[in-house]
Amino acid sequence: MSDPILDENIILHFLKAPPAAEHVNMIQSGAIQALIDLYDRKVTRAEFCAAAGQCVLLYASASKMMVLESMRELSAENILTADKFSEALSQLAELMRVQSQSVIEMVERLKQCPTSQDKLH
Repeated sequence: MSDPILDENIILHFLKAPPAAEHVNMIQSGAIQALIDLYDRKVTRAEFCAAAGQCVLLYASASKMMVLESMRELSAENILTADKFSEALSQLAELMRVQSQSVIEMVERLKQCPTSQDKLH
């Protein structure tokens, strides 16, 4: 059993914000803090995986809401052209490539960690 490090009442406050573009930051903050709280509370691996998935899905859905809101605003201002959209997709793909490389490097480091199969020399 472990005590919470984060204020769980604040996390609940953030998560209970109405799903609207103006509350995306609160919702995402609540989702990430809930994920950290899961880790801090040392729940079982199965519980962590199930709940972490929900946290990540909520964070991603909030991101999608913000993107859709931005697209609506740009569309209303006739700024979102096919060329601009293609350019944004290209930039996003490059960002994802860089971010994927960071995660790849992290997993490569994890592979170097000793396991129960390793013998001490």
